[in-house]
Amino acid sequence: MLDLTLMTNQVKQDMQNLVQQNMSKDEDGNDILTESGANNIASNSLHTLWSSICSYISQNSMVTASWVAANPTSGVPDPVVVMTGKINAIEGAGLQQAPLKPCQDAVSALSALSLQLNTLMMTWMVTWDDPTLIVSPVNLILPGIVLIPVGEGGDGLQDICDKILGAVKDTLRYTPTFAGSHAAFTGSGTLTSIV
Repeated sequence: MLDLTLMTNQVKQDMQNLVQQNMSKDEDGNDILTESGANNIASNSLHTLWSSICSYISQNSMVTASWVAANPTSGVPDPVVVMTGKINAIEGAGLQQAPLKPCQDAVSALSALSLQLNTLMMTWMVTWDDPTLIVSPVNLILPGIVLIPVGEGGDGLQDICDKILGAVKDTLRYTPTFAGSHAAFTGSGTLTSIV
């Protein structure tokens, strides 16, 4: 059974706080707005935003999968029926090569950001806690385009965090079953929860 419970407000707030903290300083710890100069904001913001999101997801995610396997020779079932792991939220070199550029308006800026985030989120993979589990790579399959809303009021950064966390949870419905082996057993697994 899929666990599609919504992320708690505290998790969303924790992610937003990490992103805000990272976006207010450059690599040397200088305040971006006063010491580094405004001209560096556009070229560094997207990379910093993505790096912070990847860091948060990698450090805080927990993935659970059901596992059904048997010894191919004896037919004895694998006593392990649940596998756990984490999302390996790869930053990717793409953001360093294609930094955020100034846009004419908020709609254009958020559209460009959405396209890059969607492309890079498809590189995320599950890494399993049990080193004896050898399976085909489990990439998260997004249900569609993650659109970052443009609107009056609200908190834009919170909207981005909400959309990304929601999309990660929705991948449960679309990520296919994976096959592989665990010790002397061969079988398959299905993601059941992402927390």
